[in-house]
Amino acid sequence: METKYKEGDLVELRRYNYRWTILADPVAMELREYPNGMSPVLHSKTGHTKETFQDFEGKAGLIVKVEKNHLDQPTGYRVLIGQYTWFCKSIVAEKYFYPIGRKEDESRGSS
Repeated sequence: METKYKEGDLVELRRYNYRWTILADPVAMELREYPNGMSPVLHSKTGHTKETFQDFEGKAGLIVKVEKNHLDQPTGYRVLIGQYTWFCKSIVAEKYFYPIGRKEDESRGSS
């Protein structure tokens, strides 16, 4: 079932299944889907590696902007989590975002 979010909706980020998780890339300010346990790393010019991606599972976010295509379909969302706004593609949001405080919560089932 396709879920469409609107500006002002509160969502919780949850794990989609046991093999995939959602991580935040602070360089691109984007939420991305990655295999569970395979946290990407950033390689610096000095040869050191540093894990830069943050796990936002269980965090709450506020939809502040819905980006749409010419057919008025959502293509991505700007989500306020903490003090930063992150971009998330709509296909990823459909898997990982769960509404908070809406009656439709019950129809989505529990994880």
